[in-house]
Amino acid sequence: MAKSPSINVDFKEIQDKLKSQFSGLDPNDPSQWPALPRNLLFVAVCAAVIAGLWFAWLKTSDEELIAEKAREVALREDYRTKLVQAVNLDALKKQLEQVQQYVTQLEKQLPSKAEMDALLSDINQAGLGRSLQFELF
Repeated sequence: MAKSPSINVDFKEIQDKLKSQFSGLDPNDPSQWPALPRNLLFVAVCAAVIAGLWFAWLKTSDEELIAEKAREVALREDYRTKLVQAVNLDALKKQLEQVQQYVTQLEKQLPSKAEMDALLSDINQAGLGRSLQFELF
């Protein structure tokens, strides 16, 4: 059986190499930085831009969501109102028919045109008999 080769990793050495890349960085000239700090800065800037755009997009989406929730509440109320009307539709139709019959009955009690002319003529004659003058309009 063959032994697998043992790999010795010196973490202290790796840590020292990483520290040396981050020491003595000139913040005014990032183009002269070693690759690791430059790439980390690039990733951080990209993450910040993406996060900013994400939150800006979420803000507009949040405003749309709030508007749609308000619209939903109004539509639900409208639905409930119309549902109550639909449930009571037969009763409302019956009530409308009763009102129409009542109006027809009241219209029959009104005097006809001939009766109205006779009534106005009688009033005019009674007024003239008492020395009243009428203005025509």
